[in-house]
Amino acid sequence: MIADNLTDEEISRFKIFSELMPNIKLRTSLRRYLPHKNLFSHVTGHLGPVSKEDKIIFSQSNYSNDALIGKVGIERTFEELLKGKAGKSFIEVDVFGNRIREINRVAPLRSKDITLTLDINLQRLARQELNSRRGAIVALDPSNGHIKAMVSSPDYNPNILNRSEFDIPLAESSLDEAPFFNRAISGSYPPASTIKPFIGLLGLEEKIIDASTIIEDVGFFQLKEDGRRYRGWKEDGHGKVNLEKAIVESSDVFFYELSSKLTIDRISSFLAKFGFGETTGIELLTETESILPTRNWKLGNIGETWFVGDTINIGIGQGYITSTPLQLAVSLSAIANRGIIYKPTLVTQDYGQESNQKTFASVKIKNQSHWEVIEKSMISVINSWNGTAHNLYKEGGTVIAGKTGTAQIRSLVDQELTVSEEYEGVRLNIKDRDHALFASYGPVPDPNLVVVVIVENGESGSAVAAPIAQKLIEEYQKSTDYEQ
Repeated sequence: MIADNLTDEEISRFKIFSELMPNIKLRTSLRRYLPHKNLFSHVTGHLGPVSKEDKIIFSQSNYSNDALIGKVGIERTFEELLKGKAGKSFIEVDVFGNRIREINRVAPLRSKDITLTLDINLQRLARQELNSRRGAIVALDPSNGHIKAMVSSPDYNPNILNRSEFDIPLAESSLDEAPFFNRAISGSYPPASTIKPFIGLLGLEEKIIDASTIIEDVGFFQLKEDGRRYRGWKEDGHGKVNLEKAIVESSDVFFYELSSKLTIDRISSFLAKFGFGETTGIELLTETESILPTRNWKLGNIGETWFVGDTINIGIGQGYITSTPLQLAVSLSAIANRGIIYKPTLVTQDYGQESNQKTFASVKIKNQSHWEVIEKSMISVINSWNGTAHNLYKEGGTVIAGKTGTAQIRSLVDQELTVSEEYEGVRLNIKDRDHALFASYGPVPDPNLVVVVIVENGESGSAVAAPIAQKLIEEYQKSTDYEQ
């Protein structure tokens, strides 16, 4: 190949002088074009020139020098199905390379179509609601694991990359914002207070607490071993708090005390059942594991022994623990499904990929009524006057179970200042501001959508992330009601 991606002007000039170059032929070829451009970029992925590594991985396939290959996303995972098989033409030429005749022709094999589970209207709405802010949204159907929307922002236009020459200035890609990084499956964030329903459920199961257990929240929890104080986000405390109020108002002190009694061993073992610390097995090869810390993990990775203070931080979703938006959505689907977890999938049928088998895990608990205790508390996060997401409440509206979260980027350690005073200094740097989180599902009692939203440096889960999730759940109900 001498030249590629010719313009109309270049083609016209070639035709004028083609008689002077009889051995040079003009050839047309099909190119992948995505009409929705950026909308599905982190799901579909893009094509690119075949690298040496690609030739090793796909050693059984013969790629021409000008071929394009799936680099990431669905394009990569299902490369061999989407590519099909190129045809061949065997040509007899003379000593000067001039064509004499075609000896044989091998017809190409058509590629297969891959149908995705995504709902285009929900996907478009999710991208619109993020509004170019850094973050991610995952929406899935808890009854089968089908991903209905997966958005990571910023994104990119795959059509720019679906060519054999990269003649687009890289500056246009805003590389500093990592547009090629899929935050939905690879962004590792502290789950923050979205972990509290899981910790509360464990406390019930281990009989450390029951639904009526009261803890006095005075604004801090003091560790008996060393006298250190762990401050809650509300400086004057929440007063007398039971489990429901602790989830509704997001009392840190309640979960500090509860987690200190549970120990990291029980916490990590329990959270592992929900998929924390693991990949989900979705058909995207760049998915990364989140971190579910244990004593051995800290010793091996940090070189230190485990302290009770580490456990206390885990109890509010801070410290060493992380999750991806997809993993958090899958974990939350267990509460929506009363323990059943379907493996998430982006494709509607089995294309021979083990990751698409409709398998599921089951989280077994001792007392089934504990699911209802947690769900009722999460509904009250929105419906109760004192809920952290009461701003979403609409009389007669869609019933949603949710939990707000504010993931700290910088630790607040100055005991001489209040939490709000110290944070005012931290937030001067935008990239040090807290992430806004909301994990939710609805409509209750028969949820058909789990939605997790994270807006990086968005600060407020209730004001920034929660309204996005609510809008997605409500709009999805309108479309499903219409279909029925």
